[in-house]
Amino acid sequence: MQCENPACPWWTDSPPEATRFDQSFIEWPLPPLDPTPEFPEPCWRFVGPSDRILRCEIVGVATGWEVQTSYDGGDDPLRTQLVGSLRDGRIVALQWREAVEAMGASSRSIW
Repeated sequence: MQCENPACPWWTDSPPEATRFDQSFIEWPLPPLDPTPEFPEPCWRFVGPSDRILRCEIVGVATGWEVQTSYDGGDDPLRTQLVGSLRDGRIVALQWREAVEAMGASSRSIW
């Protein structure tokens, strides 16, 4: 509908295009954030007392970097920690390695 005032330029040529705020969201819910490119950096692996391989790696996730420790072939991580940079992730992985070695797994290290 055009403005009733003849001096008003509103819709004189054609109806205005809808702005981004006037458009309804076609994709709802919004798609999730894309994770950073697939980047698993293996840090260390040990054979635990149960003869299962315990591994640690740094993984790129949607929120940054995450250090994960899990058993080989297991889907659920035993421990995770978000870090701000790859360097911080390597420091955390080293601290976790020292903790595992302190528990007596150093003689059975794989890497």
